[in-house]
Parts: sequence; structure tokens; C-alpha cells
Amino acid sequence: MKPKPFDRTTTGTKVAAAFGDRIRGKHILITGASPNSIGEATARAVAGRSPGLLILASRSAAKLSAVAGQIGEQHPHVTVRTVVVDLADQNSVREAATQIRGLTTRLDVLVNNAGVSLSRKQWSPDGNGIELTFATNHVGPFLLTNLLLPILLEAARTNKPGDTRIVNVSSSAHVISPFRFSDYNFEGKPLPQREQPRKNLPDHLYEQHDGFPGMVAYGASKTANILFSVALNERLLPSGIRSYAVNPGDILSGLLREVGAEFRKVTGAMPPETWKTPDQGSATSLVAAFDPSLSDTGG
Repeated sequence: MKPKPFDRTTTGTKVAAAFGDRIRGKHILITGASPNSIGEATARAVAGRSPGLLILASRSAAKLSAVAGQIGEQHPHVTVRTVVVDLADQNSVREAATQIRGLTTRLDVLVNNAGVSLSRKQWSPDGNGIELTFATNHVGPFLLTNLLLPILLEAARTNKPGDTRIVNVSSSAHVISPFRFSDYNFEGKPLPQREQPRKNLPDHLYEQHDGFPGMVAYGASKTANILFSVALNERLLPSGIRSYAVNPGDILSGLLREVGAEFRKVTGAMPPETWKTPDQGSATSLVAAFDPSLSDTGG
């Protein structure tokens, strides 16, 4: 049984300890595992509980090597493999999925953790003409998840119903904007009322550079993460797979490197107690991935 209550100060390390018997022997993939990130904290917590295979995916080979190397030193008995992937590049995602399927025939838990928040409009590098925030935060994870469905389904075939899980790391920023089905690329196309950004939020959340509202784009992509979990549950519940979208809380991570100046000014003035550590930020992902009480529901 998990300790009660978990709260905003609970660490992922504590969560992993509580559900260690459900991590042991599992094949687990975590994206966005770079140093000093929620992804790294998630990976470290999992590694401490003897997974059968821990796969780490990120855009930078050097950063992956640093995280995997430290985990290897601390937990030499754990098999750790790394896969380089640029989630904004669909060609890279397809290649990464092929590599992952070559590492294992089953995947018990997928944590779609990687993401970006950008202040200026950029485009996906694959030539598909997709705004970079949306490409990285949703389209890439969507494609990767679907390409890995065969090995997720293989795990679900022998796992108890609900023990095979897909965790999509979202954000409280989803409240900034619904998903913009009518203009996901922010090209100035008309939006129906139901797709308009939420009104009367703090001004820094509407900050624009050359007409591009970076935090609105980020919020819309985080709404997409939630809708993705809703759709996965609708489609995969009969197969025994569950999906959860989670908010990690407020963490001073590398995600804030490319936000606008006004956003940085506001967050910089916040008191230290506002912020969770990466280890605390990983707690919600780990509860969603391993808490047995969630096996009967998806959400």
C-alpha cells in the first residue's frame, strides 16, 4: 500500500519506493531524459527499483550519455539503453521507434515526458510544416506511441489489465488554451469561440514575438496531451492499456530557457517555495505509471 497522503512535496524517489514491486522487472521507456530535468529524476527513481530494462530517449546523445552513465554508476545491475530522438522530426521518431523495437519485444510503461516551450515561432525540421511547439510536444509523442503500440500490446497480453500504461506529461498551462483544431500552426486562420485562448489570465501568458504567442502555443499543446490520453483510453481500454495525463507542478527546469522575457521576469520574482524540485516533479508521472489503484480506470 502507498503511504498516505502523497502531496506536492512528495518526491518521485518516495513514490518509486512505495511501488517498487510494480517497477521490478518491467521494461520502461522515458523520453526527455536530460540532466537536471523531470525526465532524469523519473529515470533515477525508476532505476533504483530494479526495472528489467530502462530505455532513455532524448535529442542529445551527450546528455543521454551523462544521465545513463550516472545511473550506471549508482545502479550497475540495471540494464540501461539510450536512443537519440528529435521528436519534432518525424523521420527521427520513426528511426527511434525501430531502434526501440529492436531492444525489446515488450514495453510495460511509456512516459512521454519530453517537451519544449518557445517564445518565437519555429518550424519542424522535417519539412512537414508543423509549428515546432506542437510538433515536439504532441505530434512526435503521438507518432512514437503509435509506432510502439505493438510492443505495448504485447506487454498488455500478459500483464494484468491496467498495468501497461502510457503517461503523457501535460501541464497546468492547458488552461491557457483549448486545442486549436482550426489553426494549430498559428497562421492567423479564424478560430471558433471554443478554440479561443482563455480570457483574463495574467498578461505575461499572452506575450507575443512577431505575432506568435508562445505560451498560448504551449498551452494548446498541453491540452493536446490530455486529449491524447482520452483518445488512447477510448481505443485501448479493452486491450488492458491505460493512459494518464499528468501535471508535474512548477519546476525551474530547462523548459524555461526559451520563454519570453516577460514570462522570465514574472517567474524570476516568485518566492523559492513556489518551485518543486525535479524529483518532486517526477512524482505525478510515477504515480500515474505504477499506482495499482489506477488500474481499473483511465484518465
